[in-house]
This record gives sequence, structure tokens and C-alpha cells, in this order.
Amino acid sequence: MEFPTLSFYAFNFLHLLYYRHIGDSLLARFCPNCGTEETRERPLIEGLCQTCFTLEYPLLEVPKEIFLEACFNCASYKWKGKWVQPKAVKFNDVLQEAAILAVEKSIKLAKNAKKTRISIEPSFSEIARALRAKAIIPIKVKAYGVIHPAQKIPHEEEFEVDIIIDLVTCPKCSKAARKEYQAILQIRADERKLTDFENKTIKNLVTAEIEKFAKKGDPGAFISELEEKAEGLDFYLGSLHIAKYLVNSIQAKFGGKMKETSRQTGWDRNKGRKLYRTTVSIRLPAFRVKDFFEYRGAIHRIEELDGQKIIGLNLLTREKIFLPWKQIEREKIQLAAKREDVQSALVSAVTPDKLQILDPKTYQPIDVQRPKSLIGIKASKELSILKIDKTIYVVE
Repeated sequence: MEFPTLSFYAFNFLHLLYYRHIGDSLLARFCPNCGTEETRERPLIEGLCQTCFTLEYPLLEVPKEIFLEACFNCASYKWKGKWVQPKAVKFNDVLQEAAILAVEKSIKLAKNAKKTRISIEPSFSEIARALRAKAIIPIKVKAYGVIHPAQKIPHEEEFEVDIIIDLVTCPKCSKAARKEYQAILQIRADERKLTDFENKTIKNLVTAEIEKFAKKGDPGAFISELEEKAEGLDFYLGSLHIAKYLVNSIQAKFGGKMKETSRQTGWDRNKGRKLYRTTVSIRLPAFRVKDFFEYRGAIHRIEELDGQKIIGLNLLTREKIFLPWKQIEREKIQLAAKREDVQSALVSAVTPDKLQILDPKTYQPIDVQRPKSLIGIKASKELSILKIDKTIYVVE
């Protein structure tokens, strides 16, 4: 029987001492990049030490430059082929908004990233560099996280991205500048001019709705021109469907009749079809709040109106009635007097059923029926009256 040589035992003894010397490591491995020795506290990952692994396998991929377009006129910016209406108001803030969005959408996160925190912010509060037709905004990106369960050292990465924004005129503003339009929104009133209230309210409504369409990215959401005429308002709009939407909104508020007419303006050679421009019009009713109408033998004052109905107040009984526009048209109810026809008259005597007033023109005493709701009225007081033909009504 042969026994192992002393050299064999010596070799194994030295080998054991070596592994005891390196601590609790199972194998003695080294990072091929930097030579760092593996330990239980800091095991190699994919054959690399903890530090080299974070350098070899980054948490984020971020481009060094991103190119955008922004309209210097309306401050919208182009993203994925569409012009976006910004949330910010100030132009510098708009550019930063576009820059941050571009960075957010361009970042590529590692597949197995966990416990990740990312911050994106401009390097400066103002535009860093502004050239004649472009702005360059540096954006700083910071990231923290891990992508491997064996990582003891998390990634702490920092990038700087230059957002290069070309300042141009967007198609919408370009068309508006050339006074191009697809439809005319025409506002008129029946047998009268628009009131100041109607004029102001309609202009505010149109502007607000156009802004809503613009925020949705509608390329036709612009007013090419506004003509304020004695007979009404003409809005030249970049979109027919917006014009139709607006006329419905105006009718819902004021009532009125709508009409649509089109005329040929040319020929589209590329698409081989005729080009049309459409006028979408609404004629507001002759009725206004505080005007008067006759209904079933009684005079009523209009208290309210909208796109569905009018609310009238009986001048004698003080009872209210609700009349839909369809009924008004069907029964051909018309104005009996305008609110400008109301006058002031002096009360000369009071009885339980009658009032004696002085005619505003002749100053002759006239007896009128006293409204049931008129309580506490005394002689020498002034009242608002309405004279229709030879009959006088107390308005209030």
C-alpha cells in the first residue's frame, strides 16, 4: 500500500490556508477591469465588481441632444408630428416644458431596474443660450436605483442633455397670418342690433372655445380675422367643424335660427376636387331680457331666456310662464314693446284696486289697474310704466 507523498499534503494545506486568508469567499475571483477581489459583502456581478458593473450596465440611456420645434408666435411646440398647446404661459416656461417632456419620453430605463428615482430639471432658470432662430436648453437628469439583485452599490448617474429648439411659425399661425380661413361664423340679430352684452359674451365664448380646441391640438383652432360690423359679428375661422360647434354653443345660450351656406372658391389640383368656403350663421331672436310680449291677452316682461325657452312675467298677476321657442314660433308670438319704451310716472293717488298716475307727456291724471304684488305704494312716488296703444301698465 502506497501513501501519498508529503508534497501532496503540503499543497492541500497551503491551499486551505489561502482560502482562510481571503475570508469567507467561496472562490477567489477578481474583476477583469480593475482587479478588485470578490468578497461576500461585494460579490462580482456578471464577472465584474460592483463599481465596474454600474459603469458597464447603466441604469439609464439618455441622448446627448434632442431637437424640437416651437412656434414663437403662439408658443405651441411640435411633438411626434403634432403641434401641442402648452400648459405654461410664459414663453421661457413653455420652452422648458417642451424640453422636459422631450427628455422624459426619450429616457430608456434598464430592463430590470428597481427602486429607481429619476429627477429632470433645467440646468438654469432661464434659457441658457438663445440664438437668432433657436434656443438651447440644457437639462440635467439624475438617476438612482439598481438593476441586479446582487448589487450592493446602487447606480448614481447624472446626465446633461441639450434640447435644441428651432423657433418657427407653426402651420396654424402661418395660415392666420395669411388670413386663410375655412369657414365664416356670422352672428346677427332679428330686426335689431346685437346688444353690448351679447357682443361681449359671444366674443368671450368664441375665444374660450377656440383655446380649448387649440389645447387639444386642433390645427384649425384659430381666428384668422374678426369683423365687427353695425349689423353683427363675422369670425373667419380655420375650421368648419369648430364653426358649427360654436354656432350650437351660441344658440344654446341665446336661442336663434341657424343657417349654413357654401360657395366654391377654387379647385384642389392635388386631390382633384372643388374647394368650398362655408358660412355658418345664427340669427338671434328679436326678444331680449326686459322686452315685452303679448300672450293670450296679457302683457309679459321677459325675465330670462336661453336656447330652449323664455320666461315671462305677467305685469298684472306677477305670475311667471315658460314658453319654449317652438311654441313661440308656432303661435307667432311677437314683441309688444321694447325695454327702451319703459317710462317713469308720478303716482298722484292710491286706492285698493287702482293707481292714479300723471301721464309722462301730458301730465293728465290716468287711472291704471294696480298689480296685486304692489304693496305699500304711496302718492308722490315714481313708478316705471309701459304704454302700449292707449293702455298703461305698471312695470314695477
